[in-house]
Amino acid sequence: ESSLDLSKFWCWQKDCTDYGKKGAGNIVLKERYGKDNRALLKCRTCGHCFSETHGTPFFGLNTTIDEVCRTPAMIPEKGSIRGAARMSGHDKGTICKWVDLAGKHCKEVTDYFLKELRLDRVQVDEIGLLKKGEKRAVSDSKEYGDVYSLTAIKPDTRLFLSHHEGKRTADDCVEFFVDIERRRAIDSPIPVFTSDNWDPFEEGLLNVYGFLETPPYCGIGRRPDPILVPYPNLKYAKVCKKREKGRIVEVIQQVVYGDIEEVMQLLGADSGGKINTSYIERLNLTIRNSLARFVRKSMNCSKILGRHTHALDFFQLGITLSSHISHLG
Repeated sequence: ESSLDLSKFWCWQKDCTDYGKKGAGNIVLKERYGKDNRALLKCRTCGHCFSETHGTPFFGLNTTIDEVCRTPAMIPEKGSIRGAARMSGHDKGTICKWVDLAGKHCKEVTDYFLKELRLDRVQVDEIGLLKKGEKRAVSDSKEYGDVYSLTAIKPDTRLFLSHHEGKRTADDCVEFFVDIERRRAIDSPIPVFTSDNWDPFEEGLLNVYGFLETPPYCGIGRRPDPILVPYPNLKYAKVCKKREKGRIVEVIQQVVYGDIEEVMQLLGADSGGKINTSYIERLNLTIRNSLARFVRKSMNCSKILGRHTHALDFFQLGITLSSHISHLG
């Protein structure tokens, strides 16, 4: 008990008057159990008992915490599920279960930290191409074929803001920008978005940061249907790269939404007065160098969309905690 700080635990019973209160003095050690000698804690207020691992990815697992931590850590370092199974001696299904549990928990922790953020500039990009399960093996169209991960970064702090996995469609872009928007603080202006020349980004922004407006009726024919128009404070610029024989021969900067001078002024601090996507492209390269499932022409491709997302959730939390925890409180 001397090595266990009971002030960090709280009662999980929602009916308890001390529910969610840390350091209330109501948590005591009842006994220890299992081969990992885990603590069974008790709330003196309501009498409810719970494990010290309750609310963590280790809850309900028979394997030791050190082993559970060590095995999934092999995967981000360009390892595959089967490779981790061969090195650790654990079954492939067991490791998949651990990855899913860790991914879900990492997603919850990331959502806890990445909220109420001041977003002045955001760079977005897509990363792919991943061949997943064969069509004849699955019934859901999302579980086979090419899959893309849409990623976003806050360039002034290099914060990995968000990611979304799916097809290259406008609907996926809408879900992606909705996730970014829910992380923005109320008093923060709509950020200046920059991306490459991919049309669904423009459509997705318009659906999230736009409103329906009916054009004026000219008095002839049918009345016009309402159309989506961007908010006046939405600013979006993109970089159009022209290639010939696989080489970039021309780069065109284009402001899609907002005043050109205002957009360039807002981008000047981080971009040298230019529209670019260098920070998000650097992040995508780091992802490719770290996760085997993102390596081009690899046999380590994802077979299940959910597990693919969990792997990136695992990576996102790791890079966030290692680089930005001091800025997130």
